[in-house]
Amino acid sequence: MWTSGSEIPALDAPKAKPERASDGDGLSWLIDVVQRIASAPRLEEAMDLALAAAKHLGSAERVYAFIEHQGHKDEPVSLYQSLPALPKAAIREIVSQLEPTGQIPSKPTILMAPSMLFPLISRNRRMGAILLEGDLMGRLPEAEKSMLGLLATQTAIALDNLILSHNEWTQLPNLSAVKPHVAKALRAATGPVALLFIDIDNFKRVNSLVGYFGGAELLAQFAQRLQAIAAIQRGLLAHISGDEFVFVLRHMPEGRRNAQQAARAIKQTLKAPFFIRGRSLSVSVSIGASIFPEDAQTVPDLFEHAARAALLAKRAGKCCYRLFRRSTPETGGAYRKPRPR
Repeated sequence: MWTSGSEIPALDAPKAKPERASDGDGLSWLIDVVQRIASAPRLEEAMDLALAAAKHLGSAERVYAFIEHQGHKDEPVSLYQSLPALPKAAIREIVSQLEPTGQIPSKPTILMAPSMLFPLISRNRRMGAILLEGDLMGRLPEAEKSMLGLLATQTAIALDNLILSHNEWTQLPNLSAVKPHVAKALRAATGPVALLFIDIDNFKRVNSLVGYFGGAELLAQFAQRLQAIAAIQRGLLAHISGDEFVFVLRHMPEGRRNAQQAARAIKQTLKAPFFIRGRSLSVSVSIGASIFPEDAQTVPDLFEHAARAALLAKRAGKCCYRLFRRSTPETGGAYRKPRPR
């Protein structure tokens, strides 16, 4: 029987279904799953949770999901996943066969047997669907259909929020998403908090060598390396604009020394080249750090002072880091709104 807080069963585990899917245990289980989807840090993780729950609820043999979303600056975001896993191209082919008109129904629909579609709708936009395949699809009880519909609706909202609050290439939180986390960290701080402003040096050169999408691949690989450091140091990483990232350290008993250690760790992880579209690319960064409460007492000042220090690092020849100090001269506004790339 499903209970609140229980794990989604392994894919090969026998299904333990309550006598009535709409009873208290079933609904508590679904609420728990939806909360986990909503708190997932990445699109792929949220979708994997939704697919596992849908497969379990519908006793499906295979589950597919696809999303077509216009993200920031109308950049298209596409996601294709399935359980068990299939190549994305295979999922696209299946989707095209199931929906030859290209129109996503506005409500759960039985398609070519034995398939059933549950649309992903958020903010009145049909942004994709979850598809279930299996012999039971045409005879699925109404209680299970209702729960699957609720799962699809809540999944759509969670994915929509993730897309709009994360960078489309790196899947890291963007500027609007990270600011509340920084504010929360400052309110809860019992010691120093550091913000490192990380700016990739000569990123325009990367785009000229491997093109726009090659540059996006490099950003994704760059983010993966920084995430490894963030995991070790229990930091918060965000991608706030084109080639600009911030790294927030919340557990810093030694303040500036910890910030310097983090900056050196970032520089160290970038020593190995990146391999993008047949090219080996070396990447360096300019890093500026600001410490709460020594350098700044508010979120805007923390960002501004770290960005000012990063600009000084660039002016010092790049591939280095600088700590903000009260004597740091004005730089004409180093922290600015994300610039178009």
